[in-house]
Amino acid sequence: MLPGIVEKPDCTLVYSCDNKDHTLGTGYLVSERIKHLILDFKPITPRICILRMRGKFLNYSIFNGHAPTETSAVEEKHGFF
Repeated sequence: MLPGIVEKPDCTLVYSCDNKDHTLGTGYLVSERIKHLILDFKPITPRICILRMRGKFLNYSIFNGHAPTETSAVEEKHGFF
């Protein structure tokens, strides 16, 4: 799973999704004003990713998770958890 990047004039979208059918996915829409603070973007699974950003005193790790719904298959829920 490789991360994707879409650059627009005023923002940047960094995302990850399933390589085969491009479903699910997580991502971040980052303002052009703070784009230079991004240290790393790491997709863990199509449903989980981490964005690392530089702060004034500390660096931040922001986790993003897209959990399956109650109506999803049991295997899919167990795989997420």
